[in-house]
Amino acid sequence: MKLLSLAEHYKFIIIEDDYDYEFHYESSPILPLASADRSGMVVYIGSFSKTITPGIRMGYVAAPPNLILELAKLRMLVDVQGEAVMEQVIAELLNEGEIRRHMKKALKVYRERRDFMCSMLKEELGERSVYNSTRRTSIWAKYDRSISVPELSQDSLRKKLYFLRDGFMMLQPVEN
Repeated sequence: MKLLSLAEHYKFIIIEDDYDYEFHYESSPILPLASADRSGMVVYIGSFSKTITPGIRMGYVAAPPNLILELAKLRMLVDVQGEAVMEQVIAELLNEGEIRRHMKKALKVYRERRDFMCSMLKEELGERSVYNSTRRTSIWAKYDRSISVPELSQDSLRKKLYFLRDGFMMLQPVEN
């Protein structure tokens, strides 16, 4: 609320990229900042590449109408015709609730994968070294400073353990 107040007072726009709103495992998601914006200071953006598949390079913007018009003009400079068929498909999937049903199933699978990864990390690193988030798509793990992260990365590749380009693992050294 303080950030919104500052934006109103100093007349700056906040761009909220809510890339993982749907990825909450144990609780309801925290509402985005845009939901409390009454002055049009928040531009809310999102993408279907995280919720449906990375191959769908389509997103959305919720902003004041005058900004949407300006963004549409800029978009026309980059891509005149757009992806009419894909846009229609996404609109139908949204209207029919298919994306919501897909996300419900996907969330279950992602939670199972996260829990499995955390249990494996805890087994290897110790119970107090792994922090799985109840929301978000990340796992925090502390590691021993004697471990060479570049060597670990190369060893992982040799064992066919791949980290996706859009994903990352945050490692923190254990304090002695």
